[in-house]
Amino acid sequence: MSLARILGGSLREHNIERGLAGRSFDITLTIELHAVAAQDVNSTIKELTNVIGPSLARRRASFHFRVQRTSGKPFRAA
Repeated sequence: MSLARILGGSLREHNIERGLAGRSFDITLTIELHAVAAQDVNSTIKELTNVIGPSLARRRASFHFRVQRTSGKPFRAA
């Protein structure tokens, strides 16, 4: 998935991508995963933090996550 496709791109996607270079966007991501292995949870959080880290450092982003054990009992929230 690419930004150009999300914004309505097609086979001309590479031309659209060049037009988007240097632009900024506000985004909200909602991700819901079920019965994920602990290592995959760690990897997911690490990778998302790596992607948004610079924006977090500049206070231009926030990162909230909630993890529950599959039994439904809250495990960790940040």
